[in-house]
Amino acid sequence: MNRYYKYTTMVVFAALAFAGCSRGSDRTAIKAAVAQPEVIVPKASQRNDAASITVPVDFSKALQLLDSPSTTEVGVEYLRAAAARGNANEQLFLGIHLLPSNKDEALKWIKASAAQDNFTAQTVLGNAYIVGDVTPKELGEGMRLLRRAAEQGSIIASNALGQQYQMALEISIAEQRTKEADLERRKQLLESEKTRLDIMSDSANRIANAYDEWSTAKTQIAESLRLAEDGVDKDGEARVTLRNLSNRDPVRFAKEMKNALNGQPNSIGAFMVIVPEVGALPIIPGIVSGAGSRAVVKSIIVKRISRIEQGYAATSAQRLSSDRELAAERAAYEGMRSQYEAEKAKLASDSDELTAASNVSRIEAIKWHALAACRQDVFDDSFNPLAASPKLPEDTRAEANRSALYRLLSTNAAATPTRRPQPKAIRFFVKAAREAVVNSRRNLAVVEANAGRFQDAAIWFELAAQEGDTASQLQLADMYYRGRGVLQDFSLALMWVNISCTMGNDSAQMARTVWNQEGHLFYPKAQAEEIMAWIAARKID
Repeated sequence: MNRYYKYTTMVVFAALAFAGCSRGSDRTAIKAAVAQPEVIVPKASQRNDAASITVPVDFSKALQLLDSPSTTEVGVEYLRAAAARGNANEQLFLGIHLLPSNKDEALKWIKASAAQDNFTAQTVLGNAYIVGDVTPKELGEGMRLLRRAAEQGSIIASNALGQQYQMALEISIAEQRTKEADLERRKQLLESEKTRLDIMSDSANRIANAYDEWSTAKTQIAESLRLAEDGVDKDGEARVTLRNLSNRDPVRFAKEMKNALNGQPNSIGAFMVIVPEVGALPIIPGIVSGAGSRAVVKSIIVKRISRIEQGYAATSAQRLSSDRELAAERAAYEGMRSQYEAEKAKLASDSDELTAASNVSRIEAIKWHALAACRQDVFDDSFNPLAASPKLPEDTRAEANRSALYRLLSTNAAATPTRRPQPKAIRFFVKAAREAVVNSRRNLAVVEANAGRFQDAAIWFELAAQEGDTASQLQLADMYYRGRGVLQDFSLALMWVNISCTMGNDSAQMARTVWNQEGHLFYPKAQAEEIMAWIAARKID
């Protein structure tokens, strides 16, 4: 069950607080005990229908009868007779009383009361529809009933509506953040894929460069072989010419041979052949062996051809595979990029809708929470949770009037009311109404804080803290500690965190321990005791 309905669902099951029915009691003894001779409660054998029972003038008296097991049945008969005659409050409390034992009949009476515009019945039924524990869940109908009840001044309904809109606001914000986080993850994946694509592209480029080098080497080595074999048919004639030159002019022969081996101009027809990975090798026509021999150069070229062919074949296969993988990777990247861009555009569109929805939810949450939060009369001893209450003027909902409203509430909260005996049923609804006011103050503070309006948040946290809300006390302590929305004051921070700890908030213990370790040990204890005494005096059991 959602945390916002921790107490409002109890309203639906209020019968558990005051049902206590005694089915086997003697009716004559009950009649004598209540000592109301003007009230006629016929025995079951004499009773034709509930309308024959005289209805007591004091409705609260009937509720008081429900508080004691010995008089419960008389109270139920009062309620049943009045409910049959169309009394809305009696229909409501009869339905609540019957809820644990006869859900169908109970809902019949609660719905009958709500149909008469009884805002308490509308609140109970609206919460039941929203929670879906005793009726099928119908959020729309539940919201309609709560809105109608809140419009008539129901504090509990105002708080429940505010909680619904606050949940919608939180859902919109969470949805927005989830989509943004998802888009960010997609962006990171896209960047990772781009990095992977770049690495593959670099590898493909290296393979392509190696292929080009082997291809160039293959072309060059073929040309080298062609040059090495060019003029082989004239080697016999060249050999005779070299022999004659050597015999005729040895000095010139030596000089020509030296120029030929060094690639210098010569007159004996020698030339250089470029062999890949080896360099320039001289070929001197007519030389049979050794340096300058055509046979030696051809032997080197043939060996290089075998190695180059192997390298060329290997890089050709690698290039083909690399190109396929790179094409597939590039297609995958482009698909991811297109999807990212589409999601980015959709998020921009959804963001506008979510922002608009968030703004509506925020406005509605503030409006309905403010209506409940501003109800200081709920703490007065004369407060009647079943009576129609005057609604606050529209301008009290405006954010600009928060400080003035705070001063008004602080002034009106000066006295501790005396306790007047009340039936358990009424006391339950008074307690629920007070809890609704306190919860609305805390929730309103949360909405204001999330919107960055920390000064307003501090006001509402303090108002809730003064009524004993331990979560608000801890939040207020943290605001004093940080100086957020209020002037930084470590003594007040420690005061409120100690009050929260004393009232049972375990989460405040850690903050107090840390702050004590930091040297913040002193706080106005007398003021803290006064606040806790104030809270205890206003508590309803």
